[in-house]
Amino acid sequence: MFDPTDPQIAHNIAEIQSGALDDIDAIPRPWRGRVDDGVLGIDAKMKTDTARRSSTRSACMN
Repeated sequence: MFDPTDPQIAHNIAEIQSGALDDIDAIPRPWRGRVDDGVLGIDAKMKTDTARRSSTRSACMN
């Protein structure tokens, strides 16, 4: 179980977005967003080489 209000989660997401981790490119600033409303919502855009398509997936956790 995890607590979506844990500040470590926000810190980890910020590091991933900024490219602070090895082998992970930074997400462009205009694509980043954050709303502190008590819900952990994550949108992920994934690309596959075989389909040559992009898709967006969303998840929310309260």
